[in-house]
Amino acid sequence: MSAPAPTPTTPPARWREVFAGARGRLTAGLLLLEALVATQILVVATVMPAVRSDLGGLALYGWTFSASGLGQFAAIPIAGHAVDRFGARRLLAVTLVVYSSGLLLAALAPSMLVLVLARLVQGVGGGAVYAVSLATVAKRYPEALRARVLALDLPGFGRSPRAGRSGRLTALRAVLARFIEEVAGGPVVLAGNSMGGGLAMMQAAVEPASVEGLVLTCSVYPWARGGFPSPVVIGGFAAYRMRRVGEWVVRQRFERLDADRMVRLSLRLATADVRRIPEEVIRAHVELLLERQGDPEVTQAFLEAARSLISLGRAPERARAIMDRIKCPVLAIHGRQDRLVPAAFAWAATESHPDWWIRVLPDVGHVPQLEAPDRWLANVAEWLAAEVDPRRDRG
Repeated sequence: MSAPAPTPTTPPARWREVFAGARGRLTAGLLLLEALVATQILVVATVMPAVRSDLGGLALYGWTFSASGLGQFAAIPIAGHAVDRFGARRLLAVTLVVYSSGLLLAALAPSMLVLVLARLVQGVGGGAVYAVSLATVAKRYPEALRARVLALDLPGFGRSPRAGRSGRLTALRAVLARFIEEVAGGPVVLAGNSMGGGLAMMQAAVEPASVEGLVLTCSVYPWARGGFPSPVVIGGFAAYRMRRVGEWVVRQRFERLDADRMVRLSLRLATADVRRIPEEVIRAHVELLLERQGDPEVTQAFLEAARSLISLGRAPERARAIMDRIKCPVLAIHGRQDRLVPAAFAWAATESHPDWWIRVLPDVGHVPQLEAPDRWLANVAEWLAAEVDPRRDRG
């Protein structure tokens, strides 16, 4: 029995609607609040050397910054709960009183100890302002005006059942297209890792109107000089290609290795330093693998996708034709120590498409979004602001 089609959602609105009418006044107020908190941080950082000279207390100098941070961390979850109980308007009034009291106490502080206490009060007020702002956006702005991140669980690769569907790239691309149309409800920025990057490129080439931009993270690319995958990867795909042999290899892996060992070995191959992967992320992978072990549909989906990738790799002109048809902005993020898809493949792809951005992270492997998430996000944010947002504004 097939699952019901997802419920369509409202397409995202244009950013100008955030500043229209009464909502525009609310937006301006929220921006002023955030600017107030941000400005005092800059001011304090600038004047603190002079303040320390006047008040002394060198041993407490660092605490003038740490106290504010501690106050923020403590206030955010408490204020978030208080918003639900008392409402944003009432809590905002209390928050502004607390924050202003901290500012006044800091301005009149006769000693470094009093200044540290004042900074703690400021942090509590600033953290509460942040929580109130988030709650207000969630309650007063419709979904169409809020940014969304949607994650597609491909059939047979996560918790979505394969249900007899093909695992070939063309079939998975069709699932992606339907997801964009029926769940996202309009054009999207597609981010894909490894095979997911290949699927994202296929979607942008086949249905360009559905894709505003591509973030290709250690994506599959045509083979290029200057790089060679790990022998383990080459040997694995050579086995996957052969009927019965591939099934036997995957079955032996499940039978001989427990889930924890299998996940850690896979991450060791996929990362430059597996110690960077948080333990909770590893546990989540182990739990998912335990759910999937013994399911022949999972093995079949994996092997069909692997064999489809091999077929595409043996026809580099097809892969290059797909890339040549991509017209939207593209950001390629790659780990220099990627042992599955060498960074040289990404360099070659971007050299033939000079309008694509490329960022190579020097000490990262095949999963930058897990191994170096802060750097991955910073690169994506920079690219979105420079390449995607201006196009939306013109549109």
